[in-house]
Amino acid sequence: MAAQPPKTPAVAVARALRSLGLVQGRGGDFRVTGDYQRGERIGTLVITLTRRADEQCAEKADEIERLTEEAGFPFRVSVHYYNGKPRPVTTVRNYGPRTRETPPAPAEEAAEATAAAEPEAQPDPEAGLTAMAIAERRRAFALDWSIGQAALMDSAGSARLLYDNDNDGQDVLRNSRTPGQRGPVVEHERVAPLVEAGFLAISEPYGPGYKRMSITEDGGEALLLWRRWRPDPAVKERTELQPLIGGQEEARRKAEATRGARERMERRQAEALDWTSTQAELMLAAAGDQLRLDPGDVLRHMPAPGRPGRRLDLRRLLPLTRAGFLTTAPADAAACRAVALTADGRRAVEVWKRWQANKEPRRPWYEELIPLAPLIGGQEAICRDRERREEDAARDATSQAFHDALDRLLTWEERQARMRAAWAKVEGIRNPVAPRPAGWAPTDDEAARHGLAPSVVAELREDAASPEPRPALPDPRTPARPERAPLPAVPGASEQLGLFDLIAA
Repeated sequence: MAAQPPKTPAVAVARALRSLGLVQGRGGDFRVTGDYQRGERIGTLVITLTRRADEQCAEKADEIERLTEEAGFPFRVSVHYYNGKPRPVTTVRNYGPRTRETPPAPAEEAAEATAAAEPEAQPDPEAGLTAMAIAERRRAFALDWSIGQAALMDSAGSARLLYDNDNDGQDVLRNSRTPGQRGPVVEHERVAPLVEAGFLAISEPYGPGYKRMSITEDGGEALLLWRRWRPDPAVKERTELQPLIGGQEEARRKAEATRGARERMERRQAEALDWTSTQAELMLAAAGDQLRLDPGDVLRHMPAPGRPGRRLDLRRLLPLTRAGFLTTAPADAAACRAVALTADGRRAVEVWKRWQANKEPRRPWYEELIPLAPLIGGQEAICRDRERREEDAARDATSQAFHDALDRLLTWEERQARMRAAWAKVEGIRNPVAPRPAGWAPTDDEAARHGLAPSVVAELREDAASPEPRPALPDPRTPARPERAPLPAVPGASEQLGLFDLIAA
Protein backbone atom coordinates (compact mmCIF):
# COMPACT_ATOMS: atom_id res chain seq x y z
CA MET A 1 0.00 0.00 0.00
CA ALA A 2 1.46 3.36 -1.07
CA ALA A 3 2.26 5.81 1.68
CA GLN A 4 0.00 8.81 2.03
CA PRO A 5 1.58 12.08 0.82
CA PRO A 6 2.78 14.27 3.69
CA LYS A 7 0.47 17.05 4.80
CA THR A 8 3.05 19.17 6.70
CA PRO A 9 6.71 20.18 6.13
CA ALA A 10 7.72 18.38 9.34
CA VAL A 11 6.38 15.04 8.08
CA ALA A 12 8.00 15.52 4.65
CA VAL A 13 11.51 16.22 5.95
CA ALA A 14 11.26 13.53 8.65
CA ARG A 15 10.41 10.92 6.00
CA ALA A 16 13.32 12.04 3.82
CA LEU A 17 15.80 11.76 6.70
CA ARG A 18 14.45 8.42 7.89
CA SER A 19 14.88 7.10 4.36
CA LEU A 20 18.61 7.73 4.78
CA GLY A 21 18.72 5.49 7.85
CA LEU A 22 18.57 8.25 10.46
CA VAL A 23 16.52 7.82 13.64
CA GLN A 24 14.09 10.50 14.79
CA GLY A 25 13.25 11.49 18.33
CA ARG A 26 14.79 11.23 21.80
CA GLY A 27 18.03 9.27 21.75
CA GLY A 28 18.05 9.35 17.95
CA ASP A 29 19.86 11.34 15.29
CA PHE A 30 17.55 14.28 14.73
CA ARG A 31 14.33 15.98 15.67
CA VAL A 32 12.07 18.41 13.80
CA THR A 33 10.83 21.61 15.40
CA GLY A 34 9.48 25.00 14.49
CA ASP A 35 11.60 28.15 14.52
CA TYR A 36 10.06 31.28 16.04
CA GLN A 37 10.92 34.96 16.14
CA ARG A 38 8.98 37.35 18.39
CA GLY A 39 6.49 34.57 19.07
CA GLU A 40 5.68 34.02 15.38
CA ARG A 41 6.60 30.84 13.52
CA ILE A 42 8.94 31.54 10.58
CA GLY A 43 9.55 27.99 9.39
CA THR A 44 10.44 24.38 10.16
CA LEU A 45 13.94 23.44 11.31
CA VAL A 46 15.77 20.12 11.69
CA ILE A 47 18.07 19.88 14.72
CA THR A 48 20.79 17.27 14.24
CA LEU A 49 21.77 15.50 17.43
CA THR A 50 24.68 13.29 16.34
CA ARG A 51 27.75 13.50 14.19
CA ARG A 52 26.33 10.71 12.04
CA ALA A 53 23.31 12.87 11.24
CA ASP A 54 25.51 15.80 10.18
CA GLU A 55 27.66 13.57 7.98
CA GLN A 56 24.64 11.91 6.34
CA CYS A 57 22.93 15.24 5.70
CA ALA A 58 26.12 16.67 4.20
CA GLU A 59 26.69 13.64 1.99
CA LYS A 60 23.05 13.32 0.84
CA ALA A 61 22.20 17.04 0.80
CA ASP A 62 21.00 17.03 -2.81
CA GLU A 63 18.92 13.90 -2.22
CA ILE A 64 17.22 15.44 0.81
CA GLU A 65 16.35 18.51 -1.19
CA ARG A 66 15.01 16.35 -4.05
CA LEU A 67 12.87 14.15 -1.79
CA THR A 68 11.33 17.10 0.05
CA GLU A 69 10.65 18.95 -3.19
CA GLU A 70 8.91 15.91 -4.64
CA ALA A 71 6.80 15.73 -1.49
CA GLY A 72 5.66 19.33 -2.06
CA PHE A 73 7.55 20.87 0.87
CA PRO A 74 11.07 21.83 -0.35
CA PHE A 75 13.84 22.16 2.25
CA ARG A 76 17.33 23.68 1.92
CA VAL A 77 20.42 21.93 3.29
CA SER A 78 23.37 24.16 4.30
CA VAL A 79 26.78 22.67 5.09
CA HIS A 80 29.50 24.46 7.07
CA TYR A 81 33.02 23.52 8.19
CA TYR A 82 34.44 25.47 11.15
CA ASN A 83 38.03 25.90 12.34
CA GLY A 84 39.39 23.84 9.44
CA LYS A 85 37.95 20.62 10.88
CA PRO A 86 36.54 17.90 8.60
CA ARG A 87 33.34 17.45 10.60
CA PRO A 88 30.40 19.06 8.81
CA VAL A 89 27.77 21.14 10.58
CA THR A 90 24.47 21.04 8.70
CA THR A 91 21.31 23.12 8.82
CA VAL A 92 18.12 21.73 7.26
CA ARG A 93 15.24 24.21 7.06
CA ASN A 94 12.55 25.41 4.68
CA TYR A 95 13.41 29.12 4.93
CA GLY A 96 16.42 31.37 4.58
CA PRO A 97 19.42 31.11 2.22
CA ARG A 98 21.42 27.97 1.49
CA THR A 99 25.22 27.73 1.97
CA ARG A 100 27.44 24.87 0.83
CA GLU A 101 31.08 24.98 1.98
CA THR A 102 33.74 22.62 0.67
CA PRO A 103 35.42 20.24 3.13
CA PRO A 104 39.02 20.97 4.20
CA ALA A 105 41.91 19.57 2.16
CA PRO A 106 43.31 16.12 3.05
CA ALA A 107 46.59 17.71 4.09
CA GLU A 108 44.76 19.61 6.76
CA GLU A 109 43.14 16.38 7.94
CA ALA A 110 46.56 14.70 8.17
CA ALA A 111 47.93 17.65 10.09
CA GLU A 112 44.99 17.44 12.47
CA ALA A 113 45.55 13.70 12.98
CA THR A 114 49.25 14.31 13.66
CA ALA A 115 48.36 17.01 16.14
CA ALA A 116 45.98 14.62 17.89
CA ALA A 117 48.65 11.91 18.06
CA GLU A 118 51.32 14.31 19.32
CA PRO A 119 49.74 16.79 21.73
CA GLU A 120 50.95 20.32 21.21
CA ALA A 121 49.76 23.77 22.06
CA GLN A 122 46.03 24.19 21.50
CA PRO A 123 45.30 25.79 18.11
CA ASP A 124 43.48 29.06 17.89
CA PRO A 125 39.77 28.21 17.49
CA GLU A 126 39.24 31.46 15.62
CA ALA A 127 41.98 30.87 13.06
CA GLY A 128 40.68 31.00 9.53
CA LEU A 129 37.37 32.64 10.47
CA THR A 130 36.15 35.90 9.06
CA ALA A 131 35.72 38.89 11.32
CA MET A 132 31.95 38.42 11.26
CA ALA A 133 32.26 34.74 12.15
CA ILE A 134 34.63 35.53 15.02
CA ALA A 135 32.16 38.09 16.39
CA GLU A 136 29.29 35.58 16.14
CA ARG A 137 31.34 32.86 17.85
CA ARG A 138 32.25 35.12 20.74
CA ARG A 139 28.62 36.16 21.18
CA ALA A 140 27.56 32.52 21.26
CA PHE A 141 30.22 31.44 23.77
CA ALA A 142 29.43 34.44 25.99
CA LEU A 143 25.87 33.13 26.55
CA ASP A 144 27.11 30.54 29.07
CA TRP A 145 23.82 28.63 29.11
CA SER A 146 23.43 25.22 30.64
CA ILE A 147 21.78 22.36 28.77
CA GLY A 148 18.60 22.96 30.75
CA GLN A 149 18.55 26.66 29.98
CA ALA A 150 19.10 25.97 26.28
CA ALA A 151 16.18 23.52 26.41
CA LEU A 152 13.97 26.16 28.03
CA MET A 153 14.92 28.62 25.30
CA ASP A 154 14.05 26.01 22.67
CA SER A 155 10.68 25.37 24.34
CA ALA A 156 9.93 29.08 24.48
CA GLY A 157 10.88 29.42 20.81
CA SER A 158 8.40 26.64 20.01
CA ALA A 159 5.63 28.30 22.08
CA ARG A 160 5.55 25.46 24.61
CA LEU A 161 6.12 27.42 27.86
CA LEU A 162 2.54 28.17 28.88
CA TYR A 163 0.97 29.48 32.07
CA ASP A 164 -1.78 27.49 33.74
CA ASN A 165 -3.90 28.06 36.85
CA ASP A 166 -3.47 25.55 39.65
CA ASN A 167 -6.05 24.70 42.30
CA ASP A 168 -5.16 27.80 44.33
CA GLY A 169 -5.72 30.12 41.36
CA GLN A 170 -1.99 30.83 41.01
CA ASP A 171 -0.29 31.03 37.62
CA VAL A 172 2.02 28.06 37.08
CA LEU A 173 4.49 27.84 34.19
CA ARG A 174 4.43 24.47 32.39
CA ASN A 175 6.54 23.04 29.59
CA SER A 176 3.79 21.58 27.38
CA ARG A 177 5.67 19.37 24.96
CA THR A 178 2.42 18.21 23.34
CA PRO A 179 -0.35 20.68 22.40
CA GLY A 180 -3.42 20.35 24.61
CA GLN A 181 -1.66 18.50 27.41
CA ARG A 182 -0.40 19.86 30.73
CA GLY A 183 3.35 19.48 30.87
CA PRO A 184 5.68 19.47 33.87
CA VAL A 185 5.96 22.56 36.03
CA VAL A 186 8.93 24.85 35.40
CA GLU A 187 10.20 26.60 38.53
CA HIS A 188 10.36 30.38 38.43
CA GLU A 189 13.99 30.28 39.60
CA ARG A 190 14.97 28.53 36.36
CA VAL A 191 13.46 31.05 33.94
CA ALA A 192 14.21 34.17 36.05
CA PRO A 193 17.85 34.49 34.84
CA LEU A 194 16.73 34.20 31.21
CA VAL A 195 14.04 36.84 31.75
CA GLU A 196 16.40 39.25 33.53
CA ALA A 197 18.98 38.87 30.75
CA GLY A 198 16.37 39.81 28.15
CA PHE A 199 16.04 36.42 26.43
CA LEU A 200 12.47 35.61 27.60
CA ALA A 201 9.42 37.72 28.44
CA ILE A 202 5.84 37.09 29.51
CA SER A 203 3.33 37.81 26.74
CA GLU A 204 -0.41 37.51 26.15
CA PRO A 205 -0.68 36.86 22.39
CA TYR A 206 -4.32 35.78 22.56
CA GLY A 207 -5.61 38.39 24.97
CA PRO A 208 -5.77 38.74 28.78
CA GLY A 209 -5.72 35.49 30.71
CA TYR A 210 -3.73 33.51 28.15
CA LYS A 211 -0.14 34.06 29.19
CA ARG A 212 2.97 32.32 27.99
CA MET A 213 6.71 32.70 28.22
CA SER A 214 7.78 34.03 24.81
CA ILE A 215 11.19 34.43 23.31
CA THR A 216 12.36 38.00 22.73
CA GLU A 217 14.25 39.35 19.74
CA ASP A 218 17.50 38.98 21.69
CA GLY A 219 16.46 35.45 22.67
CA GLY A 220 15.72 34.44 19.09
CA GLU A 221 19.07 35.69 17.88
CA ALA A 222 20.87 34.06 20.83
CA LEU A 223 19.13 30.73 20.14
CA LEU A 224 20.24 30.81 16.50
CA LEU A 225 23.83 31.52 17.60
CA TRP A 226 23.66 28.68 20.14
CA ARG A 227 22.48 26.23 17.51
CA ARG A 228 24.99 27.42 14.93
CA TRP A 229 28.14 27.40 17.08
CA ARG A 230 27.17 24.85 19.74
CA PRO A 231 29.35 26.22 22.56
CA ASP A 232 30.23 24.08 25.53
CA PRO A 233 27.29 24.32 27.96
CA ALA A 234 27.77 25.44 31.53
CA VAL A 235 28.01 22.61 34.04
CA LYS A 236 25.68 24.38 36.46
CA GLU A 237 22.82 26.74 35.72
CA ARG A 238 23.80 30.27 36.60
CA THR A 239 21.43 32.47 38.55
CA GLU A 240 22.70 35.55 36.69
CA LEU A 241 23.33 35.65 32.95
CA GLN A 242 24.87 38.32 30.78
CA PRO A 243 22.66 39.78 28.04
CA LEU A 244 23.36 39.12 24.39
CA ILE A 245 26.39 41.07 23.19
CA GLY A 246 25.14 43.83 20.91
CA GLY A 247 21.50 43.08 21.77
CA GLN A 248 18.66 45.28 22.90
CA GLU A 249 18.99 44.39 26.58
CA GLU A 250 22.68 45.30 26.60
CA ALA A 251 21.86 48.62 24.91
CA ARG A 252 19.08 49.22 27.46
CA ARG A 253 21.44 48.56 30.38
CA LYS A 254 24.08 50.86 28.92
CA ALA A 255 21.49 53.60 28.39
CA GLU A 256 20.23 53.12 31.95
CA ALA A 257 23.77 53.33 33.31
CA THR A 258 24.40 56.49 31.28
CA ARG A 259 21.14 58.00 32.49
CA GLY A 260 21.98 57.11 36.09
CA ALA A 261 25.44 58.68 35.80
CA ARG A 262 23.91 61.81 34.29
CA GLU A 263 21.35 62.08 37.09
CA ARG A 264 24.03 61.59 39.74
CA MET A 265 26.07 64.34 38.11
CA GLU A 266 23.04 66.64 38.02
CA ARG A 267 22.33 66.00 41.71
CA ARG A 268 25.94 66.69 42.58
CA GLN A 269 25.91 69.92 40.58
CA ALA A 270 22.64 71.06 42.16
CA GLU A 271 23.77 70.33 45.72
CA ALA A 272 27.02 72.24 45.17
CA LEU A 273 25.28 75.42 43.94
CA ASP A 274 24.28 76.47 47.47
CA TRP A 275 22.07 79.30 46.17
CA THR A 276 19.70 81.21 48.38
CA SER A 277 16.14 81.82 47.26
CA THR A 278 17.06 85.39 46.29
CA GLN A 279 19.97 84.21 44.19
CA ALA A 280 17.68 81.70 42.48
CA GLU A 281 15.27 84.58 41.71
CA LEU A 282 18.14 86.56 40.16
CA MET A 283 19.14 83.60 37.98
CA LEU A 284 15.57 83.05 36.82
CA ALA A 285 15.14 86.76 36.10
CA ALA A 286 18.32 86.70 33.99
CA ALA A 287 17.00 83.63 32.17
CA GLY A 288 13.93 85.67 31.22
CA ASP A 289 15.88 88.78 30.09
CA GLN A 290 14.54 90.69 33.09
CA LEU A 291 17.84 91.96 34.54
CA ARG A 292 19.83 94.94 33.30
CA LEU A 293 22.47 97.41 34.44
CA ASP A 294 21.54 101.03 33.94
CA PRO A 295 24.15 103.82 33.70
CA GLY A 296 25.96 104.15 36.98
CA ASP A 297 25.86 100.35 37.56
CA VAL A 298 22.28 100.42 38.81
CA LEU A 299 20.86 96.89 38.79
CA ARG A 300 17.18 96.63 37.95
CA HIS A 301 14.68 93.80 37.76
CA MET A 302 12.20 94.52 34.94
CA PRO A 303 9.54 91.78 34.84
CA ALA A 304 7.29 93.81 32.48
CA PRO A 305 8.56 95.68 29.37
CA GLY A 306 8.14 99.45 29.41
CA ARG A 307 8.25 99.80 33.17
CA PRO A 308 11.20 101.06 35.24
CA GLY A 309 11.31 97.91 37.33
CA ARG A 310 12.66 97.38 40.81
CA ARG A 311 16.12 98.44 41.91
CA LEU A 312 18.29 95.68 43.39
CA ASP A 313 21.50 95.60 45.39
CA LEU A 314 24.38 95.19 42.93
CA ARG A 315 26.44 93.35 45.54
CA ARG A 316 24.10 90.35 45.26
CA LEU A 317 24.97 90.01 41.59
CA LEU A 318 28.74 89.84 42.04
CA PRO A 319 29.02 86.27 43.47
CA LEU A 320 26.92 84.92 40.60
CA THR A 321 28.99 86.82 38.04
CA ARG A 322 32.35 85.84 39.50
CA ALA A 323 31.27 82.16 39.64
CA GLY A 324 30.62 82.23 35.89
CA PHE A 325 26.81 81.97 36.01
CA LEU A 326 26.00 85.49 34.75
CA THR A 327 27.65 87.99 32.43
CA THR A 328 26.85 91.45 31.08
CA ALA A 329 26.23 92.21 27.43
CA PRO A 330 27.71 95.25 25.65
CA ALA A 331 25.97 98.55 26.30
CA ASP A 332 23.13 99.57 24.01
CA ALA A 333 22.32 103.05 22.69
CA ALA A 334 20.97 104.05 26.10
CA ALA A 335 24.17 102.84 27.83
CA CYS A 336 22.24 99.98 29.43
CA ARG A 337 23.68 96.47 29.64
CA ALA A 338 21.60 93.30 29.82
CA VAL A 339 22.52 90.66 32.41
CA ALA A 340 22.43 87.26 30.69
CA LEU A 341 23.12 83.63 31.49
CA THR A 342 26.33 81.94 30.49
CA ALA A 343 26.40 78.27 29.42
CA ASP A 344 27.21 77.38 33.02
CA GLY A 345 24.32 79.53 34.21
CA ARG A 346 21.82 77.87 31.89
CA ARG A 347 22.96 74.43 33.01
CA ALA A 348 22.79 75.53 36.66
CA VAL A 349 19.22 76.77 36.23
CA GLU A 350 18.23 73.45 34.65
CA VAL A 351 19.62 71.31 37.48
CA TRP A 352 18.28 73.74 40.10
CA LYS A 353 14.76 73.47 38.69
CA ARG A 354 14.96 69.69 38.61
CA TRP A 355 16.66 68.86 41.90
CA GLN A 356 16.86 71.92 44.13
CA ALA A 357 13.89 74.19 43.31
CA ASN A 358 12.50 76.00 46.36
CA LYS A 359 14.16 73.56 48.75
CA GLU A 360 16.61 76.02 50.29
CA PRO A 361 15.12 78.36 52.94
CA ARG A 362 15.71 82.08 52.69
CA ARG A 363 18.98 82.91 54.45
CA PRO A 364 20.34 86.20 55.82
CA TRP A 365 21.28 88.77 53.16
CA TYR A 366 24.94 88.85 54.11
CA GLU A 367 25.33 85.16 53.19
CA GLU A 368 24.49 86.16 49.62
CA LEU A 369 27.78 88.09 49.45
CA ILE A 370 29.87 85.00 50.13
CA PRO A 371 31.76 83.81 47.01
CA LEU A 372 30.12 80.88 45.23
CA ALA A 373 31.80 77.85 43.76
CA PRO A 374 31.51 77.46 39.98
CA LEU A 375 29.38 74.76 38.38
CA ILE A 376 30.99 71.34 38.76
CA GLY A 377 32.27 70.30 35.35
CA GLY A 378 31.35 73.67 33.81
CA GLN A 379 33.41 76.02 31.67
CA GLU A 380 34.33 78.26 34.60
CA ALA A 381 35.53 75.30 36.66
CA ILE A 382 37.56 74.04 33.69
CA CYS A 383 39.12 77.48 33.16
CA ARG A 384 39.95 77.82 36.86
CA ASP A 385 41.48 74.38 36.95
CA ARG A 386 43.61 75.18 33.90
CA GLU A 387 44.67 78.51 35.42
CA ARG A 388 45.50 76.78 38.68
CA ARG A 389 47.75 74.32 36.89
CA GLU A 390 49.40 77.13 34.94
CA GLU A 391 49.96 79.12 38.14
CA ASP A 392 51.43 76.09 39.87
CA ALA A 393 53.79 75.54 36.93
CA ALA A 394 54.79 79.22 36.88
CA ARG A 395 55.30 79.20 40.64
CA ASP A 396 57.50 76.11 40.41
CA ALA A 397 59.52 77.66 37.57
CA THR A 398 59.99 80.93 39.51
CA SER A 399 61.00 79.07 42.65
CA GLN A 400 63.46 76.91 40.73
CA ALA A 401 65.01 79.95 39.04
CA PHE A 402 65.38 81.74 42.39
CA HIS A 403 67.06 78.76 44.07
CA ASP A 404 69.40 78.27 41.12
CA ALA A 405 70.44 81.94 41.34
CA LEU A 406 70.84 81.61 45.13
CA ASP A 407 73.15 78.61 44.65
CA ARG A 408 75.26 80.64 42.21
CA LEU A 409 75.42 83.55 44.71
CA LEU A 410 76.48 81.27 47.57
CA THR A 411 79.16 79.69 45.37
CA TRP A 412 80.43 83.15 44.37
CA GLU A 413 80.54 84.31 48.02
CA GLU A 414 82.44 81.19 49.12
CA ARG A 415 84.99 81.82 46.34
CA GLN A 416 85.34 85.46 47.34
CA ALA A 417 85.86 84.44 50.99
CA ARG A 418 88.68 82.04 50.02
CA MET A 419 90.42 84.67 47.87
CA ARG A 420 90.11 87.36 50.60
CA ALA A 421 91.51 85.00 53.25
CA ALA A 422 94.56 84.38 51.00
CA TRP A 423 95.03 88.13 50.43
CA ALA A 424 94.75 88.90 54.17
CA LYS A 425 97.29 86.16 54.98
CA VAL A 426 99.84 87.45 52.48
CA GLU A 427 99.37 91.13 53.31
CA GLY A 428 98.96 90.63 57.05
CA ILE A 429 95.51 92.25 57.18
CA ARG A 430 93.66 91.72 60.45
CA ASN A 431 90.57 93.84 59.81
CA PRO A 432 87.85 91.27 59.00
CA VAL A 433 85.80 93.70 56.94
CA ALA A 434 88.61 95.18 54.89
CA PRO A 435 87.85 94.56 51.18
CA ARG A 436 90.30 92.79 48.90
CA PRO A 437 91.56 95.14 46.22
CA ALA A 438 90.42 94.30 42.72
CA GLY A 439 93.02 92.69 40.49
CA TRP A 440 95.29 91.50 43.34
CA ALA A 441 97.08 88.18 42.82
CA PRO A 442 100.07 86.69 44.74
CA THR A 443 103.43 86.02 43.17
CA ASP A 444 104.88 82.54 43.09
CA ASP A 445 107.25 83.42 45.93
CA GLU A 446 104.39 84.78 48.10
CA ALA A 447 102.26 81.75 47.41
CA ALA A 448 105.11 79.39 48.37
CA ARG A 449 106.16 81.39 51.46
CA HIS A 450 102.58 81.55 52.89
CA GLY A 451 101.55 78.07 51.86
CA LEU A 452 98.63 79.08 49.66
CA ALA A 453 96.69 76.29 47.97
CA PRO A 454 97.33 76.04 44.22
CA SER A 455 93.56 76.12 43.53
CA VAL A 456 93.19 79.39 45.45
CA VAL A 457 96.16 80.89 43.63
CA ALA A 458 94.57 79.91 40.32
CA GLU A 459 91.24 81.49 41.36
CA LEU A 460 93.00 84.74 42.36
CA ARG A 461 94.90 85.01 39.09
CA GLU A 462 91.73 84.15 37.07
CA ASP A 463 89.74 86.76 38.94
CA ALA A 464 92.50 89.36 38.44
CA ALA A 465 92.39 88.72 34.69
CA SER A 466 88.57 88.57 34.44
CA PRO A 467 86.63 89.58 37.56
CA GLU A 468 83.32 87.74 38.04
CA PRO A 469 80.45 90.09 38.99
CA ARG A 470 78.20 89.33 41.92
CA PRO A 471 75.20 87.23 40.72
CA ALA A 472 71.84 88.96 41.11
CA LEU A 473 68.82 87.28 42.65
CA PRO A 474 65.57 87.31 40.61
CA ASP A 475 62.21 88.42 42.02
CA PRO A 476 60.85 85.42 43.98
CA ARG A 477 57.25 86.49 43.39
CA THR A 478 55.24 84.79 40.67
CA PRO A 479 54.27 87.16 37.84
CA ALA A 480 50.68 88.29 38.03
CA ARG A 481 48.31 86.43 35.72
CA PRO A 482 46.47 88.63 33.22
CA GLU A 483 42.77 88.95 33.92
CA ARG A 484 40.66 86.52 31.96
CA ALA A 485 37.69 87.67 29.94
CA PRO A 486 34.32 86.63 31.41
CA LEU A 487 32.39 83.74 29.91
CA PRO A 488 30.15 84.70 26.98
CA ALA A 489 26.38 84.80 27.21
CA VAL A 490 24.34 81.89 25.89
CA PRO A 491 23.04 82.59 22.37
CA GLY A 492 19.41 81.96 21.53
CA ALA A 493 15.99 82.84 22.85
CA SER A 494 15.48 83.46 26.53
CA GLU A 495 13.19 81.57 28.87
CA GLN A 496 10.28 83.47 30.36
CA LEU A 497 10.60 82.01 33.84
CA GLY A 498 9.74 83.35 37.22
CA LEU A 499 9.75 82.24 40.80
CA PHE A 500 6.10 81.17 40.61
CA ASP A 501 6.84 79.08 37.52
CA LEU A 502 9.66 77.47 39.48
CA ILE A 503 7.35 76.65 42.41
CA ALA A 504 4.73 75.24 40.06
CA ALA A 505 7.30 73.00 38.42
